[in-house]
Amino acid sequence: MRKNLNDVSDREKSELAKLSRAFKTLKKRLESIYYEWHISDRNWYFYLPGKTPKLWDYIKIINYRDEDYAVWINRGYAHLQYQKKTDCQVTEERSSFQNYDTSPKAWIMALARIEKQLDKLKGDWVQVNRQIITQIPPELLKGKISRSVILKKVPDLYRPDQELGKAATAKFIDLTEKRTFDESFDGFHPEMTLEKYLDYCKICYLANSKKTAVNADQTGLEMYQQLADGRHEGLIDLPLQSSEAFAKWYASARGGGHPWEICRGGNTTHISLGIRKGHKNWSIYLSAGATSRMVETIRMGLALYHASMPITLLDAESYRLRLSAEDNIGIIPKYDSLHRANQDYLTEEKVYDCLYYSDLGAAKSQLKPFITWEPIPLLVPRS
Repeated sequence: MRKNLNDVSDREKSELAKLSRAFKTLKKRLESIYYEWHISDRNWYFYLPGKTPKLWDYIKIINYRDEDYAVWINRGYAHLQYQKKTDCQVTEERSSFQNYDTSPKAWIMALARIEKQLDKLKGDWVQVNRQIITQIPPELLKGKISRSVILKKVPDLYRPDQELGKAATAKFIDLTEKRTFDESFDGFHPEMTLEKYLDYCKICYLANSKKTAVNADQTGLEMYQQLADGRHEGLIDLPLQSSEAFAKWYASARGGGHPWEICRGGNTTHISLGIRKGHKNWSIYLSAGATSRMVETIRMGLALYHASMPITLLDAESYRLRLSAEDNIGIIPKYDSLHRANQDYLTEEKVYDCLYYSDLGAAKSQLKPFITWEPIPLLVPRS
């Protein structure tokens, strides 16, 4: 919900006017401390202590040219907007998905807490930061922890290696370490046809027949029609054995469809069996980033390997790390979404799954020393 001084009641207009003045006063004081420069924004970060861990708050203030924003990150990312050209009008937006108090009164109190924090920086600013760093609740922090440690203390965590089984896990790790599933620059198939693609599909579907509910009497096309996304962009209408028709379709302008999505799912939870034109030949690849679809995808890759059908697994190395618990689990702040959270980590951090600190349950105190936390921004006065 958005509000400004022009479209609210007199009482609300008075509250927003007070909030506008408080924000304007605070903005002047921010010039006394260093900011973080990001692309074209100046950013200040405030972790505000509360009497209990649940009462801590995290507010970010942003300056972009003639506009200023305050974002109450742990309260649904609700924000204020202050535009100098509109005579200190403040826009207040409340979170629509949780019952957070982001009223003008709550904002005024929060900005006053920031003012008090700025007052403390006039003394020993290192001590102020030390207290924040040592007392901040883990629920507000981002970090990572070895999967192997979590598996030892949180036994009910999903184990893809157990679902896959010891023999298949060992075989897949061995093949991956031998680079069997690596992508070929030259490709594997001199020609590509719809028939060949559907042969691959059939092997993949049968590798998970208990889950896909298909049987060997079905054709690859029938299985594809039963289980794929459906937005095939004319792929399954091609002549089965015509490499010329396939090459023409592949090179045509397409968009919006999901012809390679052989197992339906969300934007991060589907399985793709795709085709690429290599330097010389064609190649076929499997891809599924989600751990929840990992075992299915590995079974497909192993089945194709045993059928002597060359296949690239784009995520093979990350699967190997997850199966052997050599990767890390991301620990994200309570106010962020788990959806795509692993994408906020660098590739070299080897984070493919994330949890909240609270998900560690009774093992939190034992696991906390093993978590590597990302540093929080310091509040440093200008000398």
